[in-house]
Amino acid sequence: MNFSDILKALRLQCGYTQKQLGEKLNLTVSTVCDWEKRRSEPNLSQLVALSAVFGVSVDFLIGNAAAC
Repeated sequence: MNFSDILKALRLQCGYTQKQLGEKLNLTVSTVCDWEKRRSEPNLSQLVALSAVFGVSVDFLIGNAAAC
């Protein structure tokens, strides 16, 4: 799986809308949408914030490791 698929799966598993996830990260819904549609990718600090929200490693988010 790639980042966008993993992000969407985690978001849905946690019951967040794109807007809710954006609010947790102080980002716009369009940013989250762009990540899920592979139009853009998060920077390192955003990846770290995502890992904290979902309780997974950055490696897991980018498809390099199993969930913690």
